[in-house]
Amino acid sequence: MKINKKFIIKFSIYLLGLILVGVGVQVIIYTNLGSAPLDAFTWYLSRIYLQLFPNATLSHESIMGIASFIFGTITILILYLITKEKKLIFTWFNSMAVSFIILLWGFLFSKFDPIADNLFIKILISFIGIFILSLGVFLVIVTGYPGGPPEEVMKLINTKTNNLFVAKLLTEGMYLVLAFLAMLISTVAIGKEPLQFTHISLFTVFTLVSTAALISLFDKLYKIIFKKGNEPVNE
Repeated sequence: MKINKKFIIKFSIYLLGLILVGVGVQVIIYTNLGSAPLDAFTWYLSRIYLQLFPNATLSHESIMGIASFIFGTITILILYLITKEKKLIFTWFNSMAVSFIILLWGFLFSKFDPIADNLFIKILISFIGIFILSLGVFLVIVTGYPGGPPEEVMKLINTKTNNLFVAKLLTEGMYLVLAFLAMLISTVAIGKEPLQFTHISLFTVFTLVSTAALISLFDKLYKIIFKKGNEPVNE
């Protein structure tokens, strides 16, 4: 049986991208400075679950993986209603894989002690997480294999804007609104608390812009190195 080396290389890159996405999410969450909008959304969804079911056995970090999968499934159903693309079933498998990776990394990060109360260290670690996350997202996109729900939303918007940076910003902006609504439900409606900007902060905006910029930078470097010209990264 002949081994398709090209497939093995591309699939390895794809799998590496998924793993990096899961690691990047948990590293950013760990700093408590402000998460990427989608991760902030799933963080507050997890908090809502723990508020409603305080005897849950899984850690907050691991429940994020489950919340990510449920929301990803809903997103895929909406995308299918818009595009009617049957290949979105593979996006669902991607969502399941990434969510499982986030859940597994959640077990590890839940064992770590809180990060030292040093702003410089927190910013440094958070930027490392942003870099890892952005690289993971780009590797998933560049293989041409199905991305996760956020990447598919971004690619759909990119078909209209023809600008990966703008598409990323619009996608993250939508998730930021959802995260803020989830925070309102968790703190004000359920917790009867003041608003807690633990995972939605000015650093969230920095995360939003920097991930968009890094993905765009990786795209440009890829095109330069492999002489792709102006071909879309997802082709």
